[in-house]
Amino acid sequence: MFHRRFLTAVVIGLALIVSACESGGTNSNTGGTKITGGNAKYAMPPNTTPNYIFLMEPPQFNSNIWGQFVELMWMQLYFFIDKDGNPNVDYTRSTANQPTFSSDGKTATVTMKSWSWSDGQPITSRDLEFWMTMFVANKGSYGGYVPGQIPDNLTGVTYPDTHTAVFTFDKKYDPTWVIYNQLGQLGVMPQHAWDKTSPSGAVGDFDRSINGAHAVWNFLNTQAQDLSTYTTNPLWKVTDGPWKLDQFDASTGHVVYVPNPTYSGPDKPTLEKFELMPFTSETAEFNALRAGELDYGYVPFQDLSQISYLTSHGYDVKPWFSFSNNYFVINFTNPKTGPLFKQLYIRQAIQRMVNQDSYIKNILKGYGKPTYGPTPTTGNPALVSEAQKKDPYPFSPTEAKNLLSSHGWTVNPNGVSTCASPGTGSNQCGAGIAA
Repeated sequence: MFHRRFLTAVVIGLALIVSACESGGTNSNTGGTKITGGNAKYAMPPNTTPNYIFLMEPPQFNSNIWGQFVELMWMQLYFFIDKDGNPNVDYTRSTANQPTFSSDGKTATVTMKSWSWSDGQPITSRDLEFWMTMFVANKGSYGGYVPGQIPDNLTGVTYPDTHTAVFTFDKKYDPTWVIYNQLGQLGVMPQHAWDKTSPSGAVGDFDRSINGAHAVWNFLNTQAQDLSTYTTNPLWKVTDGPWKLDQFDASTGHVVYVPNPTYSGPDKPTLEKFELMPFTSETAEFNALRAGELDYGYVPFQDLSQISYLTSHGYDVKPWFSFSNNYFVINFTNPKTGPLFKQLYIRQAIQRMVNQDSYIKNILKGYGKPTYGPTPTTGNPALVSEAQKKDPYPFSPTEAKNLLSSHGWTVNPNGVSTCASPGTGSNQCGAGIAA
């Protein structure tokens, strides 16, 4: 397994975090200074465009592009990218203040900030309650639900006033885990505009009953899949983020945002527009990049040789470290290959044949970092255990051959290897593997 780096090409002066609302421009060097006016164009991945707008997305709509699309318009309870681009809570950009915990560690108290929705209505604990009641009633339909975690591990939630919510957990948990993995999954939704069951129906407290919350969910879910009405549906006009939707092309996925003038948080937009640009291929995106039609894009690995062209035309090219890793899932139940994969020594032999350093040098042209576990190593030293800092199975064809030979295999390099000693002994091929 290795942690792949993505490259972004950014017009000099455009912040790497595009949601910070830095200005783009053409090829001028602004030295990182904000510019008022103009628009910035951000390249979306090939054949990946927004197709859902409701905040509590079903699993089939849960994607990175969905997050990019909606999180410019609606704020989470806690904002998880700090000013330096690291995955830490930024309370200045969060809808709620830092939670406090009871002495026994079981109760977390959340206080809302005095922020407002785009229609002027205040954001209150009722909007957080609306999220929670919808979550509890429809958790089986929500892509963010993890069985056994919130809301299953809560014994109660109360809302003592318009700015306070009190969460009581079934036992004491680490406060950092509660903030990052439990409360961090929550948001606020405009109850005064969305708590309804039909387009022409009145807003009520439907969410406070299970059946009512089901009906509200079904209504919002249906509306969210009508892409042609994203800019006209009154539901989606009530936002609390720094941007609001101005144009949406349902056929291409092209998105245009304009600033939300009533946004209550910091880092208010200074651009006139911000656009998400769709592409049908990496080639089409890179051609637009070369033509100067994008302010923020990506360099496909097959085009790394053209980086010098981009830098000579005003682009600043930086590695984009994804807080993720690449992996493939082994099918242990396959009747033919499953018995092989179930043997630890075979998995170890496969790993011994993975030459991460060579892949990074020759395929990724140096734009990658080796990883030895599930946590990305670059930029996250505090999160990487000692066990992940050293490769437990370094590249070694010799060791791979020895692992197979010592377990009853006749090894034919560059050919077909066969099990010569079937059985379950320590020096045999293993259960289910025939000669």
